[in-house]
Amino acid sequence: MHERLSVERLSREDWDRLTPGFRDLSYRQCGTYAEAAANEIGAQAELVGISEGTTIVALAAIRVKMLPLLPVGVAYVNHGPVTMRTDAFLPETFAASVAALRAEYVDRRGLQLRIAAPQGGAEYNSAQTACLAEQGFRLSNEPHSLETFIVDLNKPLGAIRSGLDRKWSASLRRAEQSNIVITRTQDPADFERFEALYDGIVERKGFFARQGARFFSDVSRRAPASDRIFVHLAWHENEPVAGHIGSFVGDTALAILAAAGPRGREVCASFALWWATVEYALETGNRYYDLGGIDQRENPDVYRFKKRFGGRHVTSAGNFEIAPGRSQKMLIDTAEQAWTYLRSAKVGLAKWRTGSMPAQ
Repeated sequence: MHERLSVERLSREDWDRLTPGFRDLSYRQCGTYAEAAANEIGAQAELVGISEGTTIVALAAIRVKMLPLLPVGVAYVNHGPVTMRTDAFLPETFAASVAALRAEYVDRRGLQLRIAAPQGGAEYNSAQTACLAEQGFRLSNEPHSLETFIVDLNKPLGAIRSGLDRKWSASLRRAEQSNIVITRTQDPADFERFEALYDGIVERKGFFARQGARFFSDVSRRAPASDRIFVHLAWHENEPVAGHIGSFVGDTALAILAAAGPRGREVCASFALWWATVEYALETGNRYYDLGGIDQRENPDVYRFKKRFGGRHVTSAGNFEIAPGRSQKMLIDTAEQAWTYLRSAKVGLAKWRTGSMPAQ
């Protein structure tokens, strides 16, 4: 059992030095992304270490968003706190870290604390949920549960390939016969090439991404090498025909954004591209590969593509929260409902202006 843990602010330099030591780290807890995501919504990013004595046992990048003119707000931990210094998840360390965050942000500062726990290979989701419930957290009114497929990389490459669906495997063979070249870089020019492909998908399918290719290009450009956000491009006849932005930190590689142009779809470039990201994840030492969000109803093509990859279907636990009192929670819930409505209206206007949805 841990003694009562303390919470202290860390410098960005210390944060970047410490984060690579945690196996449950994702790009969402990397310093550059945490600061950019907070800035995007007018929040403040706080990078904190959770310590037992002089030893840091956990880290949490926290977005603090205050309501205008009021001393209430939300402290949001996105896929944190990270606690795994080894491959083993220790429920007692996670529980003690959550208790320390609650004492600091809820009890001392009077904020509503919201936590989406690290997912990783999803082997310990139930243990995290139990820890949060024991600390008094309840599922948020907007739980934001996400579905995905997770591929187990704890086996040889040949065994992973043999687990592919027959149709996926056939498309991969076709791609390998099409003289496709795969590159992996952090070059801003390659992110721009990906952005052109991604914009084509946005226009064709009529959706709107708040954190798109330009956002991640900026994050990658400013991030330390240890954050490992890369763009993979598939080239055919010296033309980029498909792309993939991914994160390769901690024990879980993660597909963030992907796109293919018309020529890329003809030559099955995405199959060669995604297979190359599997090879790189194994080279990096990732134990799992999170294929990113899925929606069978709204995007059945992407759902089938990822389902045939051979992974486990996983639903995240969602957001858990605790407030210092009922009045603060009511104020925040009302403000967030208004914010959601305004943001939806803004997104709808942006779609209409870009021609990705018909005018009503």
